[in-house]
Amino acid sequence: MRNHMIDLLYPPQCPCCGKTVSGRQTLCQDCECSLVRIPAPRCPFCGQAEEDCHCRKVPRPYDRVVAPFYYEAGAKELLHQVKFAGREDLVPYLADAMQRELEARCFGENLNRIMAVPATHARLRERGFDQARSLAEHLDREHELLCGAVPDWDRLKRRVSGGEQHLQRSRTSRKKNVRGDFFLRNPEGLQGETILLVDDIVTSGATASECAVQLKLAGAERVVVLAAAVTRFAPLHYSSKDLL
Repeated sequence: MRNHMIDLLYPPQCPCCGKTVSGRQTLCQDCECSLVRIPAPRCPFCGQAEEDCHCRKVPRPYDRVVAPFYYEAGAKELLHQVKFAGREDLVPYLADAMQRELEARCFGENLNRIMAVPATHARLRERGFDQARSLAEHLDREHELLCGAVPDWDRLKRRVSGGEQHLQRSRTSRKKNVRGDFFLRNPEGLQGETILLVDDIVTSGATASECAVQLKLAGAERVVVLAAAVTRFAPLHYSSKDLL
């Protein structure tokens, strides 16, 4: 009754456009339809549809990327609301979509451990929470597929970054910006394991690669990157040098 009265006085709004929605909805119908889902078949290295893939299947330190959406339209607005407006209440919607995609594409894979790409202390102070870890914690808490994966939130650490990754405009600059940023506090005990590494967005793959390098050096056999969205490659912004 109390929640019903609150909804009457303060009707829930779509976080993308501000339209009033019912209490059971997160997005309005128009914004729900604007989410750009990634069609199959997909490149395992960048997570994009093969028709959009420009990575030329260059091997990466991680083994595959899984994501439900392209970082466009409704998905982009949702993630902006989470990252820059503190809308942690939108995490369950995104995490549930990530879970469904993971189940469809990695069903039966034995996941030993779940980690999140860590934020810097400065970002934590600024935003009040770590969006990647919030997504990972929701996945670990709510979904049975991950019940065998041990949550490991404090092993992968991040040093002070040279600059904000989303402000870097080329793949080369993104790689340089995160080089040496990540380390493992305790590298023992990962031999032969498959790690599920959770992040909010995969753009160039530079951050995921840096994390995966550390995990593979510690003995992990596979690293599966799970994100809410991937950025569709723009061929004109990537040279052959960038793709190496």
